Amino acid sequence: MKSSLDPIDQGFGQRLRAARQGRGWTQYQLAENIDVERSVIANYEQGISFPPVPALRRLATALSISVDQLIFEAVALEECIQDRNLLEIFTKVDSLDYRAKDMVKEFIEGLLAKRELERLKTGTDQ
Repeated sequence: MKSSLDPIDQGFGQRLRAARQGRGWTQYQLAENIDVERSVIANYEQGISFPPVPALRRLATALSISVDQLIFEAVALEECIQDRNLLEIFTKVDSLDYRAKDMVKEFIEGLLAKRELERLKTGTDQ
């Protein structure tokens, strides 16, 4: 039995639970998605065990979040996004359901990919 959690473990279970519930999934559904038993997910969420790296990657992929988001405490958006209008838009997008969020992500990724192709064609940085 652990007497104290490693700093990297602190809060992992709560973040995993929040991400799973945000997706509207049960522990069983998440377990099915990453090919483990439901009890494994319960143990992760309760802090009884911590997943190995391959399982972390599968969890993050299934939940459409980064491994960093699962492991580390979130950084306030205000610290990352300086444009207040953009911050407001992303805050609104964050309240959408996962399907709508996925659509927004795909649109933004497509826009960025198009811009990168244009940059490569013209050989400029803008």
